Amino acid sequence: MEEYCHFQRLKYTCFTAPNNDYYLSYIVKNGKLVQREPFGKIYLKSNFLTYFYNNYYIKNKVLKDFNNKNIELFDLFIFHFKIANELIKEKFGKDTKLIILTFEDTKKELWQKELEKNGIDVIDIAETLNTKNLKDEKLEFFYPPQCPHPTGKLWKTLLPKLKEKYPDL
Repeated sequence: MEEYCHFQRLKYTCFTAPNNDYYLSYIVKNGKLVQREPFGKIYLKSNFLTYFYNNYYIKNKVLKDFNNKNIELFDLFIFHFKIANELIKEKFGKDTKLIILTFEDTKKELWQKELEKNGIDVIDIAETLNTKNLKDEKLEFFYPPQCPHPTGKLWKTLLPKLKEKYPDL
Protein backbone atom coordinates (compact mmCIF):
# COMPACT_ATOMS: atom_id res chain seq x y z
CA MET A 1 0.00 0.00 0.00
CA GLU A 2 1.92 2.98 -1.27
CA GLU A 3 1.41 6.23 0.59
CA TYR A 4 -0.37 8.01 -2.25
CA CYS A 5 -2.17 5.09 -3.93
CA HIS A 6 -5.59 5.72 -2.40
CA PHE A 7 -5.34 9.38 -3.35
CA GLN A 8 -4.99 8.25 -6.99
CA ARG A 9 -8.42 6.70 -6.80
CA LEU A 10 -9.90 10.16 -6.33
CA LYS A 11 -8.89 10.91 -9.92
CA TYR A 12 -8.81 7.63 -11.83
CA THR A 13 -11.25 7.00 -14.66
CA CYS A 14 -10.72 3.23 -14.52
CA PHE A 15 -8.78 0.85 -12.36
CA THR A 16 -5.14 0.27 -13.30
CA ALA A 17 -5.63 -2.78 -15.53
CA PRO A 18 -6.71 -1.98 -19.07
CA ASN A 19 -10.47 -2.38 -19.30
CA ASN A 20 -13.59 -0.55 -20.37
CA ASP A 21 -15.06 -0.31 -16.87
CA TYR A 22 -15.56 3.30 -15.87
CA TYR A 23 -14.27 4.15 -12.41
CA LEU A 24 -16.40 6.93 -10.94
CA SER A 25 -14.52 9.98 -9.77
CA TYR A 26 -15.73 13.37 -8.67
CA ILE A 27 -14.79 17.02 -8.66
CA VAL A 28 -16.09 19.78 -6.46
CA LYS A 29 -18.42 22.22 -8.23
CA ASN A 30 -20.42 24.87 -6.41
CA GLY A 31 -19.83 23.14 -3.08
CA LYS A 32 -21.00 19.72 -4.27
CA LEU A 33 -19.35 16.56 -5.53
CA VAL A 34 -20.10 16.17 -9.23
CA GLN A 35 -19.18 13.14 -11.30
CA ARG A 36 -16.10 13.89 -13.40
CA GLU A 37 -16.08 12.89 -17.03
CA PRO A 38 -12.71 11.55 -18.15
CA PHE A 39 -10.67 13.56 -20.60
CA GLY A 40 -12.12 12.99 -24.05
CA LYS A 41 -14.29 10.18 -22.69
CA ILE A 42 -11.32 7.94 -23.41
CA TYR A 43 -12.78 5.10 -21.38
CA LEU A 44 -15.14 4.47 -24.31
CA LYS A 45 -12.50 4.73 -27.00
CA SER A 46 -9.60 2.49 -26.10
CA ASN A 47 -8.30 0.23 -23.39
CA PHE A 48 -4.79 1.38 -24.17
CA LEU A 49 -5.67 5.08 -23.94
CA THR A 50 -7.47 4.58 -20.63
CA TYR A 51 -4.59 2.58 -19.23
CA PHE A 52 -2.05 5.13 -20.44
CA TYR A 53 -4.06 8.08 -19.12
CA ASN A 54 -4.42 6.58 -15.65
CA ASN A 55 -1.00 5.02 -15.27
CA TYR A 56 1.12 7.77 -16.71
CA TYR A 57 -0.80 11.00 -16.45
CA ILE A 58 -3.02 10.56 -13.37
CA LYS A 59 -0.61 8.41 -11.35
CA ASN A 60 2.32 10.78 -11.96
CA LYS A 61 0.22 13.89 -11.34
CA VAL A 62 -1.18 12.55 -8.07
CA LEU A 63 2.27 11.37 -6.95
CA LYS A 64 3.68 14.83 -7.68
CA ASP A 65 0.73 16.57 -5.97
CA PHE A 66 1.02 14.22 -2.97
CA ASN A 67 4.78 14.69 -2.59
CA ASN A 68 4.55 18.46 -3.10
CA LYS A 69 1.65 18.64 -0.64
CA ASN A 70 -0.62 20.24 -3.24
CA ILE A 71 -3.49 21.48 -1.10
CA GLU A 72 -6.05 20.95 -3.90
CA LEU A 73 -5.53 17.17 -3.71
CA PHE A 74 -5.94 17.14 0.05
CA ASP A 75 -8.95 19.48 -0.08
CA LEU A 76 -10.66 17.03 -2.46
CA PHE A 77 -9.84 14.19 -0.05
CA ILE A 78 -11.27 16.17 2.89
CA PHE A 79 -14.40 17.09 0.96
CA HIS A 80 -15.08 13.44 0.04
CA PHE A 81 -14.94 12.40 3.68
CA LYS A 82 -17.06 15.34 4.87
CA ILE A 83 -19.77 14.35 2.38
CA ALA A 84 -19.43 10.66 3.30
CA ASN A 85 -19.78 11.55 6.98
CA GLU A 86 -22.93 13.58 6.31
CA LEU A 87 -24.46 10.75 4.27
CA ILE A 88 -23.57 8.16 6.92
CA LYS A 89 -25.17 10.23 9.68
CA GLU A 90 -28.24 10.85 7.52
CA LYS A 91 -28.67 7.16 6.79
CA PHE A 92 -27.63 5.58 10.12
CA GLY A 93 -28.22 8.34 12.68
CA LYS A 94 -26.33 11.29 14.14
CA ASP A 95 -24.57 9.10 16.73
CA THR A 96 -22.83 7.04 14.01
CA LYS A 97 -19.06 7.51 14.00
CA LEU A 98 -16.86 7.58 10.89
CA ILE A 99 -13.34 6.34 11.67
CA ILE A 100 -10.44 6.51 9.22
CA LEU A 101 -7.58 4.06 9.72
CA THR A 102 -4.20 5.03 8.30
CA PHE A 103 -1.56 2.44 7.47
CA GLU A 104 1.18 4.60 6.05
CA ASP A 105 2.38 8.15 5.59
CA THR A 106 -0.64 9.91 4.14
CA LYS A 107 0.47 13.46 4.97
CA LYS A 108 -2.10 13.52 7.80
CA GLU A 109 -0.89 16.94 8.87
CA LEU A 110 -2.72 18.33 5.81
CA TRP A 111 -6.14 16.80 6.47
CA GLN A 112 -6.50 15.15 9.88
CA LYS A 113 -7.40 18.23 11.96
CA GLU A 114 -10.00 19.35 9.44
CA LEU A 115 -11.73 15.97 9.49
CA GLU A 116 -11.56 15.74 13.29
CA LYS A 117 -13.25 19.17 13.46
CA ASN A 118 -16.09 17.51 11.56
CA GLY A 119 -16.39 14.64 14.05
CA ILE A 120 -14.36 12.10 12.07
CA ASP A 121 -11.76 10.14 14.02
CA VAL A 122 -8.39 9.32 12.46
CA ILE A 123 -6.52 6.34 13.90
CA ASP A 124 -2.86 5.77 13.06
CA ILE A 125 -2.47 1.99 13.18
CA ALA A 126 1.30 2.02 13.72
CA GLU A 127 0.84 4.37 16.67
CA THR A 128 -2.02 2.27 18.06
CA LEU A 129 0.10 -0.89 17.84
CA ASN A 130 3.18 0.94 19.13
CA THR A 131 5.36 0.03 16.17
CA LYS A 132 7.36 2.13 13.75
CA ASN A 133 7.18 -0.22 10.77
CA LEU A 134 3.92 -2.04 10.11
CA LYS A 135 5.50 -3.60 7.02
CA ASP A 136 8.24 -5.37 8.98
CA GLU A 137 8.08 -8.90 7.55
CA LYS A 138 8.44 -10.42 11.04
CA LEU A 139 5.06 -8.94 12.00
CA GLU A 140 3.32 -10.59 9.05
CA PHE A 141 0.81 -7.72 8.91
CA PHE A 142 0.86 -7.28 5.12
CA TYR A 143 0.80 -9.71 2.21
CA PRO A 144 1.68 -10.32 -0.61
CA PRO A 145 4.97 -8.44 -1.01
CA GLN A 146 4.16 -7.32 -4.58
CA CYS A 147 0.88 -5.70 -3.54
CA PRO A 148 0.75 -5.59 0.26
CA HIS A 149 -2.66 -5.54 1.93
CA PRO A 150 -3.53 -6.01 5.62
CA THR A 151 -3.64 -9.62 6.80
CA GLY A 152 -5.88 -11.32 9.32
CA LYS A 153 -3.00 -11.16 11.78
CA LEU A 154 -3.00 -7.36 11.62
CA TRP A 155 -6.75 -7.21 12.26
CA LYS A 156 -6.55 -9.72 15.15
CA THR A 157 -3.83 -7.57 16.74
CA LEU A 158 -5.57 -4.26 16.07
CA LEU A 159 -9.20 -4.99 16.91
CA PRO A 160 -8.72 -5.43 20.69
CA LYS A 161 -6.98 -2.04 20.79
CA LEU A 162 -9.81 -0.42 18.84
CA LYS A 163 -12.33 -2.10 21.13
CA GLU A 164 -10.62 -0.38 24.10
CA LYS A 165 -11.03 3.00 22.44
CA TYR A 166 -14.51 2.30 21.05
CA PRO A 167 -16.31 -0.07 23.46
CA ASP A 168 -19.48 -0.03 21.31
CA LEU A 169 -17.54 -1.29 18.28
